[in-house]
Formats: sequence, C-alpha cells, structure tokens
Amino acid sequence: MREESIARGTLVLTVASFFNRFIGFVLRIVLIRIVGSEGIGLYVRASSVYMLLLSFASAGVPVAVAKLIAEVRAGRGRPGDQCPYGAGASPRLIVNVALSIILITCTVITVFYILTARFVAGLFLKDPRTYAAMLCTAPALLIVGVDSAFRGYFQGIRWMEPIALSQTIERIVSAVASLCMSYILIASSLEAAAAGISLGMVAGEAAGLATLFAFYSRCINLNHTSRGREVGDARISKLLVDIFRIALPVAVGRIAASAAHMMSAFLIPLRLQAGGVSLSRATSLYGDFTGVGLALVSFPTVFTIALSANLVPAVSRTSAERNYERMARQVREAVRVTLITGLPLCSIFYALADPLCRVVFDTPEAGPVLSGLAAGAVFMYIRITTSSILQGLGMATLAVVSFVIGSLADFVVIYLFGAEPSIGIHAAVIGFGVGAALNSWINLRALSRRLRMRWDWPGMLWSPVAGCTGLILALPGFYEAVFQATGSEIISLGVSLFTSAVFYGAVLVVTGAVHIKSVWMALRR
Repeated sequence: MREESIARGTLVLTVASFFNRFIGFVLRIVLIRIVGSEGIGLYVRASSVYMLLLSFASAGVPVAVAKLIAEVRAGRGRPGDQCPYGAGASPRLIVNVALSIILITCTVITVFYILTARFVAGLFLKDPRTYAAMLCTAPALLIVGVDSAFRGYFQGIRWMEPIALSQTIERIVSAVASLCMSYILIASSLEAAAAGISLGMVAGEAAGLATLFAFYSRCINLNHTSRGREVGDARISKLLVDIFRIALPVAVGRIAASAAHMMSAFLIPLRLQAGGVSLSRATSLYGDFTGVGLALVSFPTVFTIALSANLVPAVSRTSAERNYERMARQVREAVRVTLITGLPLCSIFYALADPLCRVVFDTPEAGPVLSGLAAGAVFMYIRITTSSILQGLGMATLAVVSFVIGSLADFVVIYLFGAEPSIGIHAAVIGFGVGAALNSWINLRALSRRLRMRWDWPGMLWSPVAGCTGLILALPGFYEAVFQATGSEIISLGVSLFTSAVFYGAVLVVTGAVHIKSVWMALRR
C-alpha cells in the first residue's frame, strides 16, 4: 500500500477527529442537560483514575511499535544478518511481541483496579459516588491496551485511514450508548447516570477495536507473512528490550499526564472547599473548568494530535536515515503549522467566550474561565507537537521531565491561590497557562540544541498574530451587530465563526504564510 505524506496523514486524522469532536461536543451538551455539571464532574473524576492506570498498561506501546516499524522500513533493520532483530523480523512480529506485553500488564492492572476502586473513590477522590463509574470503566483497560498495538502498526506504516475509521466508529457507538444509559439511569441516581456514561465509553472502545482488528487481519493476509520464520529467525529478546526502551519513557510521560489530571481532580475541589465552597459547588466548578472550558480549548488538539501521530514515524525514519537537514525542516514546519492553526482558535475562544459557553453548553458562568484558558492554550498545542518530535528523536525522557516541571508549576499556583475566595477556580486557569508555557519553552529549547537550529519567530508569528489581532478587536462588535440584526445567538455565533475563518484564511494567503498550490500538492501525495 502507498505510504502517506505527513500532510495527507494529518488531514485524514484531523477530519476524523473534527467529526468525532463534533459528536463529542453534542454528546457533552446533551449529557450536561441530562446529568448536569455535577454528574459530568463525577464521571470526569472517576475516569481520571482509569486514565492513570491505562498509562501504566499500554501508553507507550503505540509510539514504540510505530517507531520500530518506521526504523525497520527506513533501512535500520535491513534483511539478513544486518537486521538487529534477525532475518525473520517484520512489522507483524513487532505487533505480536507488543500484544504479549499488553495482555499480561493489562490483565494484572485490571484486577488491581477492580479490587481497589472502592478504596480510591472514598479515600482519595473523597466522593464514594464515583465508585460505580470507576468500576464500569474496568473492561476498557484491556480493550484499549490491545487497540494501542494495532494503532501503532498503522502509524508505523503511515496508513491513517484505519485509525480514523476506528476512532469514528468508537465515538458514534460511545455517544449513542452513553446517552441511552445515562437517560435510563438518571431516574435511579446521579451516581448511576455517571456509571452509565462509563458503560457507553466501554462499548465504543470495543467497537473501535473490532474495526482496527479487521483492517489489521486484512493487511497481514495480503502480506502473506510466514509466522514460523519470524519466530525462528528473529531475536525476540532484542526486540523486547527495544520496545521497553522506547515505550517506558513514553508510558512514564502518559502516567505523569494522567497523574496530573487525577491530581487536579483532587486538588482543585479540595482548595475550593478550603476557601469556603461546598462539595457540590466545588464539583460543579470543576465540571465547568474541565467539561466546558478545557473541552473547548482542547478542540484544536484534533489537529495537533493528528500531526503528532504522523510526526513520530516520520521523524523516526528521518533520524534513522541521518538526514538532519530534512529533520530540522520538518520540526520548524510542524511548529509553524501548530501556531497557524492554534492561535486563531485561541483568539475566538477569548473574544467570544460568553456566547460560546451560553450557546454550546448553556453554561454562561463558564465564560470567564474559557477566556482565561484561551490565553494559555496555544502553549498546550505547542507542547503536544514538540513532545511528539522529542519522542521521534528518542528524547522521550526529556519530554517527560519538562511535563513534570510544568505540572508542578500548575499545582503550586492552584495550591497557593485556589483557596482565595477572590480567585477561586481562576487559580486553575492561571496554573494551566503557567505550566503549559514552561513545558513548551523547555521542549523548544531542547529541540534547538539537539538539532542546532534557530527558530525564526518573527517570520513564524507575524502573519498569524496579524490575523488574530484583527479577530480579537473585531469579533465582539461583529457578533453584537449580527445579533441585533437577527435576534438569534446561534445564527450570530455561526456567522461570526464563518466570517472569522474567511478573514483569517485571507490574511494568511495575502501575507504569503500559506500557499494554496503547495498545500494542494502536499495533500495529493
């Protein structure tokens, strides 16, 4: 099959992710209306524990599988005795070894999760109502773990359509099942409704795995790989060592991210209560912060995550070929594209924070939280892109260290100011921006040193900054003018968003930041 370019692979995953995020947003809107911010808060806090344990089980596997397959295909693992894994080594063998690791670790962790769920819900999360939702997510640990090995395979061969389709099917099934279960169970209790959302998520993950496995089986059958030769000729021990060498730092990074999310779920409500806020109100505020504010500013990550999925095998292959000039170009272009796509959305979130929260989530009180998060969100996008580049270069440990430093800065701000009644939930907003900025700065500095490259910040920033300045200055007034003419907030918001896209795109084309012909040629490859 044809190997996709970075641009085409990113487009495929981005389109799928936008569609999935749209479904996710609709799901979140309806769920908030069914179970309220408190119900969403219960589900998010319960899922934070699941995400932490999932990081222990399989988080580094997709990156390890993708990186090893890309390096073998680039020539690092040439046929015959020069191949570090033996003459029988193949992408199929890499996946099989990864699956063996996953099945063992995920089974052990799932049993541990089930046995300790009640203890964690009561003692650590300080809310026994999260127990049912935690228990319902347990089957997903094994499902997502197995799914990650197949996902790494398709990343490694740079064929993103199966990943995109499986994610879309997973999201649709999850949305339908979560809505049905929460609607049925809300009559019983808020706790049962949150558990219903978790059950819907498990159903979606199972559907996504079935889709990915069907594509993988077809690929393996088409390649007619001889399993007997693989096992006989390959050096399994060497392959195991390399998988662990690559996967462990990435897994530690995911564990750190999940631990940070879990720590936020614990620390933010705790500090709000220390400032005199009730448990119910603190949970609702946390739901506004994560379920509304972070949900909106995380929307552009559909692009940065798609870009990152393509960058790991691409940078790994370029590194294996020792083409450092091309590698530097890839890194600069990835960061530039991240800025071009992330900055305008941050501007829209800042300028239209109140209408977005009111129209989309019917939660106008979350507007100030969203506008504050928008100021620091671009650093989150840069962090995602640069962390993936570091993983592709074999510098995953440094990416973990920078994330931990940023997270610690975030927690310090929350702890120091979260109990202040005049600041409250905005301490989490400030901490988010400070931590993301520090994290992205460390990553960028590490890349410039490793590749001995200079960042052309004036050239990279002036076009998107010019367009974003116009958006911030004009959008509020434009929105009000459309609203006065139509009397509809939905129409006003839709017209404002469409006009913003046209205006910003025109600025990029006029200033030469984007060349339509070059983009079209890249997408056709």
